[in-house]
This record gives sequence, C-alpha cells and structure tokens, in this order.
Amino acid sequence: MKTTPLYIIIFALFLFASCKTAKLKGPERYIVFGHGGGFVGKEHTYKLSSYGKLTVANTEDSVRELKIKVSQKNLKKIFALADSVQKTAVLFVHPGNVYYFISLKNNTRIPDYTWGETNYTAPEPLMRLYEMLNQVKSTAKVLKSQITL
Repeated sequence: MKTTPLYIIIFALFLFASCKTAKLKGPERYIVFGHGGGFVGKEHTYKLSSYGKLTVANTEDSVRELKIKVSQKNLKKIFALADSVQKTAVLFVHPGNVYYFISLKNNTRIPDYTWGETNYTAPEPLMRLYEMLNQVKSTAKVLKSQITL
C-alpha cells in the first residue's frame, strides 16, 4: 500500500517530462507557395512559417489557418533546402497557363520562382522543395477559418 504514492509521483514526473516544448530561435521566416491558372484562373496560395504555421488563401477571398503536424527536424530540412535554392538557383520565371510558384521571404530579399511553361523545366532543387512543401500541406488540418473581404 505504501508504494501507491510512489507510483503516482513517478507517473507525474513522466507526465511533466513529456510536456517539454521546443524552443524556436531566430526571426520567423516564411515560404509562400502554390499554384494557379487554368481556364478559371483560380490561385491557391500557402504560407508556411518557420515556426510551423500554415496559412491558406485563395482567389475566393477566404483565408484559413491550418494546423500542421511537422517536426522541427522536417521544418529545418525544408528551410535549409529553401536557403540552398535561394543561394544557388537563378530567379526562374516561366509561368504557363497552369503555373506553380515559390517565394522565399526573408529579411530583405524576396526571390520568386514561377514555372509551368511547357518549354522550360524548373531546376531540380526547386521541384524537390515544392514536393516537400506539398507533403506538409497534405497533412494539414483546419485549425480556424475566416473570410476576409
């Protein structure tokens, strides 16, 4: 009978130890990406922050904030690849009727990459970054939704 309080204390310690939050450092950065065009000309824009927040906007004037489940490790991979693309890739602006885009928004420089024109192929690191961003987007769940006019 005397061991029951000991089990409760041990359980409480494990509970508090598992509630550790990740420490995020540095200024918040953003990657804006999406796709649009086609017959209707509709555009879907996604904004991923380095703190793990994903916001969705489209041409119907609606904005939704989505809850995403992505580890800090994966976020770091995505932003490291974005840094690599920004350092190595030349600005690539070749939109087609249906187009895809990525904007890397840091403190001062905002390079834009747009592709979709059939005669041009986007650089491989840019395509890899877009695929990683779409994987994050596909795991997102709606956190809150608001209409902005």
